[in-house]
Amino acid sequence: MRRSFLLFLALLLTCSLSMAAALPVSKMQNAVSGVMQAKMQSRGIASNDPRYVSTLTGGASYVAGGLATMATITAVGVTAPAWVSVAAGLAVGYAVSLAVDQSIKWIYKTLSSVQVGDNPASPNTPAGLVAPLVIYCGDNYVCATSIGGYCAGQPSHPGGFNGQQGTFSYAMGADGHCHSQFKSDSLSTTVDIGALADPKKSTANISSCPGINLIANAGICPASNFPEPAAAPVKTLSDAAAALTDAQKALPLNPQVIADVSNGIWQEAATAPGYSGLPYDATNPITATDAAAWQATNASSWPSIGDFVAPQPAPTGGTAGSPFSLPTSTTPVATSDPSTAGQTSTNPSTQPLENLGPDPGIGAPALETIPTAQQILSPLLNLFPTLKNFAVPNHSATCPKWTVHLFDHDIVAQDHCTMLEQARPLASSTMAVVWLLIALFIVLAA
Repeated sequence: MRRSFLLFLALLLTCSLSMAAALPVSKMQNAVSGVMQAKMQSRGIASNDPRYVSTLTGGASYVAGGLATMATITAVGVTAPAWVSVAAGLAVGYAVSLAVDQSIKWIYKTLSSVQVGDNPASPNTPAGLVAPLVIYCGDNYVCATSIGGYCAGQPSHPGGFNGQQGTFSYAMGADGHCHSQFKSDSLSTTVDIGALADPKKSTANISSCPGINLIANAGICPASNFPEPAAAPVKTLSDAAAALTDAQKALPLNPQVIADVSNGIWQEAATAPGYSGLPYDATNPITATDAAAWQATNASSWPSIGDFVAPQPAPTGGTAGSPFSLPTSTTPVATSDPSTAGQTSTNPSTQPLENLGPDPGIGAPALETIPTAQQILSPLLNLFPTLKNFAVPNHSATCPKWTVHLFDHDIVAQDHCTMLEQARPLASSTMAVVWLLIALFIVLAA
């Protein structure tokens, strides 16, 4: 019984140590690490490259180094930094949309505050708004409903104007007021005499444009009639996160946010002293498309807005930076072993490593004496030494002469010798060249 009890305690202790060693990995950690790894792989970097893991550990080290200055988030009795705190340190002065549909917009004002909603940096009101035209004119309060339209119910009446006879009527002018118009009988032309001195109004007319006793001008209500919306409120990160509804927290996080955080971490880590990972390529950054591609293949590991704003305290047995470390696994994981986080590479050689000490005293390698140009060309120049002194041998041959005995007479053929002798210099030179070429081809062919 005593031995069984001791064995149980030993197993319990071992199990507790194993559980403490396995640190949980959040969806944010998996997503940030995943898109960074996907970008490195697209650049042709293999996962066994020492710089591959160094890039991830360097990014995690940058985040851990800035935790002391990051704003904390309070939720469900837990107060700790969150990934939204990391983003705040990378995007002060920039606007972000937490949801893909742009329904949740924040502007990072400081390291610990955001402006919730659009920022009215310029007037948001339209330059004008088309409104129903309702104009009342004349003592009878009759109206016209379009520019140039005659006031309904207001009969025209005959009269004279500038020595001509015609008809007077009321119509709406382009300024939105009733005008008196005169149409000449003889000229068939209409003259706008001008707006009535005291155009009448009614409550119906007031409703045409916002405000009090304002009439639409040419069918357009002035923009000044529309009050500017109140500036979007500025809240602390904690208050802004607490104001999100459960439905909003359940929405998938915008891939652009993951891309921005990953780029910022990589870029800042690459400038830190002692960084041994891949350099950050500003011409080939991680894009929202890259992040969305990783999301499509790892949908169950993609973080929500709630994961982005949730406080992440250090787990039992972990360090302060544990919630923000980047797993080195090429696939999403639920836990990680911190004892392997610092292993950046393995020895690819099959031979054991030799410890040569701090200064093994190995000198610089000796180099051979550099040959001169004459020494380099000498084998080529002396390749055929006998060919350099070759000369065509001299011959003592004589021109053959033929004698033919015919009809008791000897006929000697020797005129060709005279001709050949005259051509001897040219023939000698020509054949010398031919023999030299034949000899050269024979040597080269060998």
